[in-house]
Amino acid sequence: MSTANWALWKVWKGIAGYGVLGITLLVAGCGGGSTSTGTTTPPATPAATPAFSVAGGTYTSIQTVSITDTTPGASIYYTTDGSTPSSQSPLYTRPITVSLSETLSAIALAGGYSGSNAASAAYAINLPLGVPLTGTVSSGSQPVSGAHVYLFAAGTSGYGGPSTPLLNTGSTGNVDTLGAYALTGANGSFTMTGDYSCATGQQLYLYALGGNPGSGANSSSGLLSAIGRCPTAGTSISATVNEVTTVATAYGLSGFATDATHISSSGTALAQTGVANAFATAAMLANMTTAPVSISPYTGGSPVATPGGAAFTLTPTGTASVPQTNINVIANILASCVNSQSNCTPLFSVATADSTATGTKPTDTATAAINIAHYPTANYTALTALAGSSPVFTPIAPIFFTGSPSQLSLPIVYPWTTTFGGSVAIDGAGNAWSSGGPPDGLLTELSSTGALLSPYPTGFEGYSIRDPVGVAIDGSGDAWIANLFPDIGIGEVSSAGTVSPYGFPPGVVSEFVGIAGDGFGNVRAASNSGSVTKISSTGTLLSPSPGFTGGGLNESQWIAIDSSGNAWVTNPTNNTVTELSNSGSFLSPANGFTAAGLANPLGIAIDASGTAWVVNAKSADIVEITGSGSVSTVPVSGLTTAYNIAIDGAGTGWIAATTSLLKVTKSGTVLATFAGSSSTASFGGITVTAPNIAGTSVAIDGSGNAWTVGAYYGPLVEWVGVATPVVTPLATGVENNTLATRP
Repeated sequence: MSTANWALWKVWKGIAGYGVLGITLLVAGCGGGSTSTGTTTPPATPAATPAFSVAGGTYTSIQTVSITDTTPGASIYYTTDGSTPSSQSPLYTRPITVSLSETLSAIALAGGYSGSNAASAAYAINLPLGVPLTGTVSSGSQPVSGAHVYLFAAGTSGYGGPSTPLLNTGSTGNVDTLGAYALTGANGSFTMTGDYSCATGQQLYLYALGGNPGSGANSSSGLLSAIGRCPTAGTSISATVNEVTTVATAYGLSGFATDATHISSSGTALAQTGVANAFATAAMLANMTTAPVSISPYTGGSPVATPGGAAFTLTPTGTASVPQTNINVIANILASCVNSQSNCTPLFSVATADSTATGTKPTDTATAAINIAHYPTANYTALTALAGSSPVFTPIAPIFFTGSPSQLSLPIVYPWTTTFGGSVAIDGAGNAWSSGGPPDGLLTELSSTGALLSPYPTGFEGYSIRDPVGVAIDGSGDAWIANLFPDIGIGEVSSAGTVSPYGFPPGVVSEFVGIAGDGFGNVRAASNSGSVTKISSTGTLLSPSPGFTGGGLNESQWIAIDSSGNAWVTNPTNNTVTELSNSGSFLSPANGFTAAGLANPLGIAIDASGTAWVVNAKSADIVEITGSGSVSTVPVSGLTTAYNIAIDGAGTGWIAATTSLLKVTKSGTVLATFAGSSSTASFGGITVTAPNIAGTSVAIDGSGNAWTVGAYYGPLVEWVGVATPVVTPLATGVENNTLATRP
C-alpha cells in the first residue's frame, strides 16, 4: 500500500495548432505491491484533495504558475526537466516560470496519509499557436542572410519595460541572449509557422539583428517591422523587414520605446489603446507586407500602388499625405550603416538618446532609429550627411513637406480639413476631432488610422454646429462644441456621430470660444462676452444666466480644468487669467491673476502638478500659475504669436504658434521647433495650399503624436511620435487625477 499522496502535472505541445498547458492531479490509494500480516489501523483519509491552480494573467509562451495545496502538512517538490520529482527535488515556495518547451513535474507529499480512495482533477488552458508568419529581411533590395529574427509583443510592465518574447525555443531550435529566433536564408527569407503563440490584444513586431547584406556580416544591423495585433486563426502574415519599415516602426512606437527590445506600456486599458493606435500609425507610414498595396485617394483620382517595404505617399485610407521624402532620407541614413559597418560609428555618435549627446548610445540601427524619432530636430546636418550620394531608397525629392529649421520629423498632413482659428481634441479611442472655426464651420472626426468618421466634405452638420471653435470630449466620448455664432450656444455630437438638433443651454446668446470637460460629466465654456457657462451632460444649465461673470473675466478665450475641477480662463483684453472653483466661486484675485508676461493671453493648459501654463499672442513668454496662486513669467526664445498649448505625459509643453510648433520645458528651454511651409502641392489627386502647418491649436494623443491645426486655412497635421503619451480625453485625466500624465 502506498503511503504518499502524489501529483503529476506536465506542459506539452498539443496537436492541431494548439499548445496545451495541462495539470493532472492523482491521489493514490491501494494499488497492489507488497502485503503485510497482522492487524493494523489504517491512517486517516486525507481531509482534502491536494489542489493545484494556475495564475499569471495573459497566457503566452512563458507562463508563471502558482501551486496551491489545501492538504494540511503537504510539501510540494518539482522539476522542470521532465524527471520525476522526489523529496530531494527543489521545494516549491513561490510561482514557477515555465515555457511550452519545458516539462514541469510536481509531487505533493502529505506525510502520514494513506487509504484506499483515489481521485483526480485536471485543468487545461489552450494557447493558439501562431498563424503562418513568413517574411524577408533586406537592405533596400539586397537580402540579408544569417540574420536573427525575433518576434516580440509590446510589453505591459510599464514604460521603458521589456518587450515580451513570443517565439518558442523548442520549436525554432535557435536561441541566444535575447531569446528564440528564426534564421534568415541566403535570400533573406524566414519562417515562424507554428513557432510562436500570442494572445488577443497583443501587438506584435519583428526585430532582425545582424546578418550579411552582401557586404559582409554586420552585427550593428538592426531592423524592425510592426505587424500589429495578434492574428486570428485562418489568416497568415508575410512581412517585409528593411530600413523603411524600421523608420515607420520606430516613429510610430517611439512614445513607448527606449530601444528595440524595450517597447512597453503601463498595461492599463487606456495605455493598451494607445499602443494599438501607435502600431496602426506605423502601418500608415510604410507597407510592412511583401505584397503591393494600392491606395485610392479619398477625394478621387487614380490609385497609387506601393510595393512591399516602401514608404507610402498616401495613408492607406487615402485621406492624408505621408512624408515619403523624410522616411526615405532616414532609411538611407540607416542603410549606410547596415551596408558598411564602418559607417555605424558616426551614426551611433549622433543618433543619441537626446539632443545633448547624453544617454545610452545605440549599438544597432533599430535603436538609432528610435533615438532619431525621439529627437527629430537634433543633429540634422550630421545625420543627413550619412545618407550617401547614391541613395538606396528613392525618391528623396520633396513631395509635400519642407521644414525650417531642418528636421527629420514625420508629419502626416490632412489637407482637406482646412481650418481658420479652430482647435483639435482627442477622445479615448484616439480619434481626432477638429473644428474649423468661422467662416467655414467645418467639424471633422478622424479615426486613429486616419479614416474619416464625419461626413465628407461638409463635416458634421446640424443646427447646434455653427462657426465651431473649441472642441472638448467628455468621459463618454461625446464631443462638445463651442460655437462662435451668438445664437447657437454649445453643440454636441455623440460618440456615435449623432448631432444634437439644438444648442445648449436654450436661450443663451453668447459667442463661445473655449470649452473643456470637467471630469464629472459636465462641460464649461468661455465666452467673448466675459463669462463662463457650465452645463451638465444632458445640457442642463448649471451656472447663472448668462454664466459666471466678474473676477476679471473679459472677452474670455480658452479654458482648462485642473484635477480639482477648477476652471482656468484666459482674458486677452485685460491681460489676466481667472480661476473659478467647480461651483463657480472665484479663486483668483478680484480682477484675476496678473503678470508682466501676460500680453494678450490665449492658450492655457494644466500640468500634473496643477500648474497652469499660459501663452500669449503678444509676448515671447510663458506665464505659469501654481495651484497656490504663485505667478511667474518664463521667457521662451524664439516664441512669437502663440495661440495654444498642451502638456504631454512627461510634463513638457507643446506650443502652437503662427508658423511653428515648439517643445518647451517648464523652465522655458526650447527642446525642439517643428515648422513647415509649402506652396500649392498636389499628391494622389489631393491639391492644397498650406502656408502654415502649425498654428492655432495643439493636442497630444495617447500614442505620443502631436496634432496641430494650421493657422489661416492650414491643414490638420499629425506629428508622429514626437511627444509622450497622455490620458485622453483630458476630461478623463481630470476625473482620475492624472491630468497631463501617461495613461
